[in-house]
Amino acid sequence: MTTIKTARFRLPNPSERESDEMTSHEHLSVTGSTHHLVQHFGNHDTMLVTVERYIVEDPGPSRVRRRWPDLLIAFDVDPEAYIASNGYIISEQGKPPDFVMEIASESTANTYPSEKRVDYATLGI
Repeated sequence: MTTIKTARFRLPNPSERESDEMTSHEHLSVTGSTHHLVQHFGNHDTMLVTVERYIVEDPGPSRVRRRWPDLLIAFDVDPEAYIASNGYIISEQGKPPDFVMEIASESTANTYPSEKRVDYATLGI
């Protein structure tokens, strides 16, 4: 019996953004911010606190809406699936993230906040 193993879908890395110290993954990790949120909110085995990776509905070619928030929090999910997929795939996790946060900066001032709100609402967040 031959077993065929299919490759796991991986999201691409988000495009490079202008350096913004306060919202970068390095800043949030170095200051311990993400660690403290996990400690405050719950179990690190089933909770995800992360930044700067895509959120999409499913891995198919219809990835029309995709966002990469400055902060994402999701309870009762599989962090390993997030790592393996290089992002948050709602259909894979079984639910949208519980919270996302966008921090406005000079580099994002031209993106209308209402557009992001609509996209996140469409994703069920």
